[in-house]
Amino acid sequence: MVPERIELPSHALYPESKVTSKSVMGAGRFTDVYQGRMQIEATKKERLVVTKCIKNDDLLSRIFGNIDEVSIKSVKEAFHESLDIIHNSRHPHIVRLLGIMSTGAIILERAPGGSIDCYTSDENTNNSEADRMNTTKRTLGQISSMSVPTSSTKYVQLNTGQTVRTEVTTVNSSGYGDFNGENGDKTIETPKRNWIAWKLEVLWQVATALQYLRSRCLYHGKIKASNILLFTDGPINTPQPQVKISDPGVVHHMASKNNADYSREMDLSPPWIPIEYISSEVEKFPLCYDNWSYATLVAEIGQWCYKSFKMSVPLSRSDKDRYCTKRVRDLPAWIEDLNPKLHEMIRECWNPEPTLRPSFSDLLRELAIARVMASFMFLSNTLAMDDYMSVSTYQDMALTTVKQLGQGHFGVVELCSHDNSSNSVPHRSELVAVKSLRDNMRSVQNTSDFRNEFDIWREFDHKNIVKLLGLSLPSGRLVMEYIENGSLFSWLSQNRKQEVPFDSIFEQLFAFSIQICEGMEYIHSKGKIHRDLAARNVMVGSQFCSLDADKISLVAKISDFGLSRRVDATKTYYRGNPEEFPVQWYAPECIKDQSYHYTSDVWSFGVTLWEIFSYGQRPEYKNAEKKSHLTLVELFNALQEGCRLPRPVNCPTSMFEIVRSCWAFKHEDRPTFTSLLGKLQKEEVASRLKLGFTFSIQ
Repeated sequence: MVPERIELPSHALYPESKVTSKSVMGAGRFTDVYQGRMQIEATKKERLVVTKCIKNDDLLSRIFGNIDEVSIKSVKEAFHESLDIIHNSRHPHIVRLLGIMSTGAIILERAPGGSIDCYTSDENTNNSEADRMNTTKRTLGQISSMSVPTSSTKYVQLNTGQTVRTEVTTVNSSGYGDFNGENGDKTIETPKRNWIAWKLEVLWQVATALQYLRSRCLYHGKIKASNILLFTDGPINTPQPQVKISDPGVVHHMASKNNADYSREMDLSPPWIPIEYISSEVEKFPLCYDNWSYATLVAEIGQWCYKSFKMSVPLSRSDKDRYCTKRVRDLPAWIEDLNPKLHEMIRECWNPEPTLRPSFSDLLRELAIARVMASFMFLSNTLAMDDYMSVSTYQDMALTTVKQLGQGHFGVVELCSHDNSSNSVPHRSELVAVKSLRDNMRSVQNTSDFRNEFDIWREFDHKNIVKLLGLSLPSGRLVMEYIENGSLFSWLSQNRKQEVPFDSIFEQLFAFSIQICEGMEYIHSKGKIHRDLAARNVMVGSQFCSLDADKISLVAKISDFGLSRRVDATKTYYRGNPEEFPVQWYAPECIKDQSYHYTSDVWSFGVTLWEIFSYGQRPEYKNAEKKSHLTLVELFNALQEGCRLPRPVNCPTSMFEIVRSCWAFKHEDRPTFTSLLGKLQKEEVASRLKLGFTFSIQ
């Protein structure tokens, strides 16, 4: 009979006939588990469900010869007490109670992926026996031609001298996307799974559920891998599992005072059970009970659940020593590599003193940092952990948003105040720009591009490139130097609207042109192409004049490397999607062949120069007859026939010749940035002599 204290909506109490096609799924010490189908009234569709019921009294008596009526009653009460957890919980990572049958059996949603212990051990079946004995020393690394994933551990030397381990999985490449090579040949890239990020995602979800229960003064009491259910698993190249904690079942001590030994058998066995339940009898479960079990779960999942984690009872001398020294089981070494504080905190969950075990809110904070670091380990086919460790880190909690600076199709940039106070220097802060992906743009591809931007940007160190200061944790946002004057496009537009005479800023425009050229020459020297050079992506900063310490001059700094790419050392181009940035800055080969050469940036530089000397006008190619923008095909044909942007009124003829040279139809006919820099410097000297200027370029 359903206990009166559990308030259920009228439709949640079902007759036994509600669940059809029942078949035995398994059995526990006190319960039987069945799978079946149940029709949903609203949609008239069937869904797979699980039903669980207490074994009948006669069967319990036959199995446990010494069990009495009081103990049987306690089993039933404990079973129904567990309904409080799942019925009163509205959390995405706690299994849902769908209803209760008239017989007292409960109906739960079914997890298609089964339990985590079965799933992870199946995923790791290709590992050799020697690998199973020591996970942290696996060095497989071969690409499997089979569809079953194989895992390997690689050791990577960081710039800091630290060595980290990375678990990757290679899978059968058939059925995955490809890309075109130089001659149209198709090269298949074998996808890999970042299992460390996958495991951390599982542990994060379980911790959020336990934190939810803790906030409601509830505990689960049976946290182990076999009670964590996998509902969905994401694409192979992203850690997107969805897990839920199963119902705890019979977890509480029975009321019988004459059956203390039997009462303890109802709880978790070592090493999941806390030390206080082994050393002495405990009348009541403390709320920190799940913390101990969670730490053991971390070790269990970290070791692929293939080790026999269960300890013998009574404990051996070595197991007792482990219990008393916070070394109950070996934690995966990569946890300490990712976040030493998390590693230490998990060990503290095994503290013999219950009050000293860390809270789940503290664990979630450190897990968040580990998740960010693990995600940066897996960038394309290279490891970004090395890159991540070599930059400064900021804490999200120390960043306060002041205002939004700008927003593009994919990302948003905010002005933030960073509190870098210390004991010696209190109340100290600095302004920084922080870039993140928009919430509705967090697709797999966009996230990969965002990581690629970080990977490329961190390599740059040039006076005409916006400086990447570091990474904000745990969000993974990019922290940049704040450029107070905004973009070059905004600077030009503002001067035009204020009707500032063109001649009065002509000197500065020439300076900007040379500075942008110097920055692009540096980028190409690093084997990168920008792919999105435009006045909107050049920032206007300030610096002290080298000739006059009291004078501040403006300086152009290139930014926004979201579309930037590395160019293979054996090639001079990169293939990509021509729809990714505005067509007005396209070179012809980008439109037709979707290929981006070093000199494709030169074409964009010519358009940027046109923006500068047109005083911030927007470059437009229009159909003269339709008075509308040209399509990609129309634009390519027009460029092939020699159509180009007209010379701005205030642009000197000699300067426009340099601009026009950037727009040679064939990419190989365009100048390099090195040659352009020489031409611009000569033009700057000639213009200075002609106009009588006496300025110098910083």
